[in-house]
This record gives sequence, structure tokens and C-alpha cells, in this order.
Amino acid sequence: MANNNWTLADIERKGLKVVDQVKPPNSGELKKQKYGNKKTNGFDSKHEYECFKRLELRQKAGEITALSTQVVFHLQDCKYIADFVYLDLKTKLWVIADAKGMKTAMYRLKKKMMLSILGIEIVEM
Repeated sequence: MANNNWTLADIERKGLKVVDQVKPPNSGELKKQKYGNKKTNGFDSKHEYECFKRLELRQKAGEITALSTQVVFHLQDCKYIADFVYLDLKTKLWVIADAKGMKTAMYRLKKKMMLSILGIEIVEM
């Protein structure tokens, strides 16, 4: 079973940047999406946007804080970009979450690498 009991200090000890954001979502890019999803308000899909809105409501309600999008984790020869990272105020633990529709082979591989290399389990929304 994965250890999801990560604190900010644990993540920093691993040499990771918790809020190393890639560019913010950009609604100006018009590119045909690979899996038929439609960009929505700058997010890659309607599902990802809806997940963000739910997390935003949880943040406003004081359940979570430090909500960040598109956070980079470096894994050996590649990187994993998490859709969302936030601190759960009830558990005091960081959550790495991904709005998943299509689970590609590359995603499944990176998910396993996150667990085996960093001991971080990705929460799928």
C-alpha cells in the first residue's frame, strides 16, 4: 500500500519543488485534442475544469489550501505533470491529483514511477 502521509518537509527532502508550476492554462491555443476532449476555460478538458472548480470550492470552504495546477515532478529521464496539488487541511497532507478520463500507457507508467521512485500515489479524480 502506498504511503500518502507526505508533508511539505518530506517533499522538500526529496528535492522536489512543490509548486513548480508550468505555464498556467492557456485558452488561446487552438489545437485538435488527441482524445476528443474540448478545452474549457483554459483547461485541457471539461472534466479537468470541473475538478478544478470543485477543488476551488473546497479551498473557499477552508478544507484545502495551496491549490496549484500543472505541478512538475521530475522522474529519472522524464517528468510527470500533476493536474492539481493541494494541502488537505484536515489531514495536513499534500495531495497529488489528476483529472483522468483516458488512462494512457504513458500515464500508467508515470503513475507507477511516482509510486516506486518517490513513494507518492496519485489520486485520480
